[in-house]
Formats: sequence, structure tokens, C-alpha cells
Amino acid sequence: MRGRRSGERQTVSAVVKGAIAATAAWAVAAGVLDATAPAFAPFSALLMLQITIYRSVVQSVYYMLAVSAGVAVQGLLAFAAGPDLLTFAVVAVLTLVIGRGLGSQGQHVPTAAFFAFSQFVLGATSSERLSYLTEIVLLVVLGCAIGVAVNLLLFPPLRYTGATRAVETLIQSVSDLLQDMSESLCEATLDEDPDRDWRARASAMGRLVAQARSSVETARESQYLHPARFLSPGGRGRASFPGAETVLNGLDRIAAQLGSVARGLADQSEEGRERRPDAEFLHAFGRMLAHLRGAALTLCPDHSTRFGHRVGDLDAHLDRARTEISRLDEITSASRLGGVAHAYTYGTLLVDAGRLVEEYTYIRDVLRQQSAPPPPGAGRKPARRFGRRT
Repeated sequence: MRGRRSGERQTVSAVVKGAIAATAAWAVAAGVLDATAPAFAPFSALLMLQITIYRSVVQSVYYMLAVSAGVAVQGLLAFAAGPDLLTFAVVAVLTLVIGRGLGSQGQHVPTAAFFAFSQFVLGATSSERLSYLTEIVLLVVLGCAIGVAVNLLLFPPLRYTGATRAVETLIQSVSDLLQDMSESLCEATLDEDPDRDWRARASAMGRLVAQARSSVETARESQYLHPARFLSPGGRGRASFPGAETVLNGLDRIAAQLGSVARGLADQSEEGRERRPDAEFLHAFGRMLAHLRGAALTLCPDHSTRFGHRVGDLDAHLDRARTEISRLDEITSASRLGGVAHAYTYGTLLVDAGRLVEEYTYIRDVLRQQSAPPPPGAGRKPARRFGRRT
């Protein structure tokens, strides 16, 4: 519901800003400058209403360069060889080649050249033709300026909500997977289908991690050149989503480790009952996963987009998870559960459990270090005891 309302607000904001930018650009181009082709101004203004102010400024520079290059190539060739079909073909080839070096705005090099060509043939004299070409460039500059100004001054975009929602979606997905695995293990119900589902869900986490990373980067970019950064106290020094890399990278590794757990359980289930862990071991492993689920939920950012504000709660969940790991170790060592097959089964899952807890511990240590005042000589990240499984 919150996501839908946010999307509706963004749609309304985009429509209002687009209408104002286009109308203002047309009013100046047609009413004040009396341009012969005023549509260039509102068209350019709409293109500059980017998702962030920083992107509006950067794209406006590339767009103006692209249009200027297209108009310049067309003007030079048309004045030198005349506005005939062969000249148009040469202009098309050259501008298409030039456009390939200007990234996403490169397509506007030939587009501007073609529009300039159409204006050029309307001129009766060389001075009139030069005036038409100059007008195109000036109208584009005008439209870019109006578009950037509207984006800056009217509902300037901050993409914190979308980034927070993407991170929360990832954390909730990890939490849901941990909950399903925990409940199934606590009930000591293992079969092939849930294991396969767990592996598929763990593999799909990579896409959610990539989406969250992209959303966080967009949110950070939206802060550049934003008025709030200069008007609010301490705005210049504030970094959005501090600790995001640590949390997202950690969750990516945790999801991979859960996939390893699911594979281990599936392999042992397929090889027969003699390789399956008994109910006591599964119950303890399920309880450990339940505590890790609680730990995952503490990683959500707070209202100020900071991670690590619930490090104390994270500590409590990790302590409970370590208690269950100790219990798993006791079960593994117990002589009544002996046997080579069981020793291998329990040992593999025990290593997986240790790695999961260590991933959370690493996240906690880095977040705590980032939120605390740096002591003299600080700056190194805490060492990790477990490497990623290959």
C-alpha cells in the first residue's frame, strides 16, 4: 500500500513538472523569442526531467553537445555542398558515427542534424539559413535550462523511499526463506520439494541484491545538487544509506550459504534415511535459523536511512543462535549418534551454521565500527574467520 501511494505521488509529480516545464519553454520560445520552430524548447525541457537532479545536469550537457554536433555537421556540409540528397546521406553517416561516442544521448546527434536539414532548406539566403541553425541550438539550450530548473525547484526528487523499499524487500525475502526453512526443520519434515524450492529462492536473491544496490546508488545520486543538502543543517556532510554495502554484500553471502544448506539437506535426503539428521539435530538447526531470521529483520534501515541502529538486538539474536550451535556441536559429538554417515552429515551442516553466524557477526562488527567515533589508528575492517564456500 505504501509503495503504491509512493508510485502515485511520483506519477503526479512527473506529470505536473512535465506540463510546467513544457509550457514555460513554449511560452519563452514562441511568445518571447518568436522562434520559427519553438517545439525544440519544450521537447528539450521534457528530456531533462530525469530521475535525479544530478542526472538532469549531466544529461543536459551531453544533450546540448549532441545537438550542437549534429547541427554543426549538417551546417558545414550543407553550406559547402548544398542541401541535396547526397549531402543528406553523408550527414546521416557522419552523425550516426559521432553519436556512438556520446552514450545514451548519441541518438540525438543525427536527429538534430535531420531537423536542422529540414530547417536549412526553408531558408532563402545563407544568413537566413544560419539564423535557423543558430536558433535550434539556442532553443535546445533554453529547454535544457528550463527543464533542469523545474526539476531543481519543483518537487526536487529524493529517491530514499524506493531505495528503502528495495532493501526492505530483500531483507524480508531472506527472512521469509529463513522462516520457512526453520519451521520445516523444527517439524523434522524433510523432502525433496521444499529443498528444491529453498535452493531456487536462495539463487533468486542475487537479483534482489542487484535491485537494492541500484536503488541505493540512485538514492545517493539524488542527493547530489539537491537543495536539501545545502539548506538543511549538516546536509552537506550527510551520506545516505551508510553501511548499505556491508549489509547488501552480507545478505548476498548469507543467501548463498542458505543455498548451500538446502543443497546439503537435499543431497542427504536423497541418499536415504541413514544419512538424514535425526529430529533433535533438525530441531536445534531450525531454532538457530529462527534466531538468524530475527537477526535479519534488525538490519532494516531506520527513518534516516542509516543501518546498524539495532545492533543491540542483532547481538541478542546472534547470542541465541550461538547457543543453538553449541547444542548442535554437542549432538554431533554425542556417541549415541555415531556412525560415519551421520558424522559427515552433522559436520557439514555444523560448518554451514558457523558460517551463517559469522556472516552476521561480520555485518554487526562493521556497522558498529561505522557508527562509533573512530579511535586513533582505526580504519581497518574486522577480520573474517570464514571464507566464502566455493
